[in-house]
Amino acid sequence: MRFTTKLGSSMITRRSLLKIGALTGLDMLTVSIASATDPFIFNEYAAFPDKGWNNLRGKTETSSVFASPSTTKTIIIGGQSLMATANGTSTYTTVSSLANQLNIYDGGIYLGSDPVLGCSYTPSVGVSSIGMRTADSMISRGKATQCIVVPIAIADTPYAVWTPSATGTLFGRITTAILRCRARGLEPDAFMWGEGEKDSSIGTSAASITASIQEIAAGIRAAPISCTAPFYVGLYSMTNGSTNATVRTGISNSVSAPLNIVLGYDADTNLTVAGGFRLGDNTHLSNTGLATGATGWTTLMFP
Repeated sequence: MRFTTKLGSSMITRRSLLKIGALTGLDMLTVSIASATDPFIFNEYAAFPDKGWNNLRGKTETSSVFASPSTTKTIIIGGQSLMATANGTSTYTTVSSLANQLNIYDGGIYLGSDPVLGCSYTPSVGVSSIGMRTADSMISRGKATQCIVVPIAIADTPYAVWTPSATGTLFGRITTAILRCRARGLEPDAFMWGEGEKDSSIGTSAASITASIQEIAAGIRAAPISCTAPFYVGLYSMTNGSTNATVRTGISNSVSAPLNIVLGYDADTNLTVAGGFRLGDNTHLSNTGLATGATGWTTLMFP
């Protein structure tokens, strides 16, 4: 449904209101403008103060014409802070103008720069993310002519909060990401998921982690979403320099051919504290860790 309202003598679309709000910091959607069936409505995470980032200052929207649709790759990046903007000591801007980000808040596709749109932003921890480095890596390694990443990760989340059945579920962030892609003529090629640190700190059992991951994947596969892209689950459990065998087991056991859940990048093993891949908290990734992780994810998902 196309919503319009009067602002002075101009007709303003719902997407325009979102952009005005993102640029001004004002809530332009306090009026009831979305129907109950709006596919782009989703929950924010009430338990964490840093919500999805939707500030368009300094962002440049790209053309809707893709360089080559057959070789454009679209990757939805989810999980918690290591997949969000809470890493690194300096911001990153992509080398390639075809390494782009899709914003789940307005459906726009933007040139790649930190802080990325859509995921949480925690500048007190770090100011960069793995997303745009992954898009650049995809292009520089010949895996795509254009790469569009869709950041949806939210810091400090356990797997369970992303399940369709959870109270205050974040599952709508996943479905919105898929629908935003389709609205632009794109179909996700992969889900790149890194999570487990919160489950490590709260003592979630391996069986519960496995069940949550499989419930998330089943929800994505089910109608009406019916998305078949592989769901790559990385081995992420390190907090304060220590990994968690229970979390790693839960993630590993979730792998399922029928649900197309695939074991992803092993950040615990490859991005060690000793190697200089972590920040001073021995949890979040350094600039080197982000670059190395982006390369690792690229070659794993698209060998």
